[in-house]
Amino acid sequence: MPVNAQEAKDILETLAFQTAAEGAQQGRQHYSRVAHLPAGSWQAELIGRSPDVTTADSAETLRAAMGQPDVAVIFLPQTAFVTADIIERICCESPLSKMIIWETGSV
Repeated sequence: MPVNAQEAKDILETLAFQTAAEGAQQGRQHYSRVAHLPAGSWQAELIGRSPDVTTADSAETLRAAMGQPDVAVIFLPQTAFVTADIIERICCESPLSKMIIWETGSV
């Protein structure tokens, strides 16, 4: 069965999300889930470019995305320079539950 380029991209994007979701852990004091992906991995590259994902490039944009009800998945690139403590604090401030995919130097 031949697969066109768009179908192949969709399959790879689905696999990238599954990889991230498998390792996601619920926060300590909130209901959002945080997944770690290695910086520069193909999964992080695909997720970061997905039109279904909101990218937060700083703590301020993470806080703004956490407050938007229509945002389900947030991608935090390594260049956002946020820490686990910052993510936890911002997630605790939000009553909304999100999936946060965090590109880190190591997993």
